[in-house]
Amino acid sequence: MLYEFFSHEKFYVWRLEPDQLIHYTGVVMLDTFCIYPLTAFLYLTRFPEVEWKAAVHIAKWVLIYIGVEWVGYRLGYITYSRGWNCWWSLFLMYTCF
Repeated sequence: MLYEFFSHEKFYVWRLEPDQLIHYTGVVMLDTFCIYPLTAFLYLTRFPEVEWKAAVHIAKWVLIYIGVEWVGYRLGYITYSRGWNCWWSLFLMYTCF
């Protein structure tokens, strides 16, 4: 949500694109208030306590998010600008964990 607040229309590096059914604000709200909280809930409720299992769990979810982003990009639901691409998203996800 903070990314949308600070980068909306002016400084964005990636943008969720609307389609015929949902306009831009609806897409952002669906993503922010439904998709992210639900996947965060699934991620956290299944987080293992054993360190090596936690590393596998993190890697699995990073790959899931990157896969969804790549499919969204290929289908035209995500656009990049200012040199951003899926590799930068992967790098950012791994450094944040």
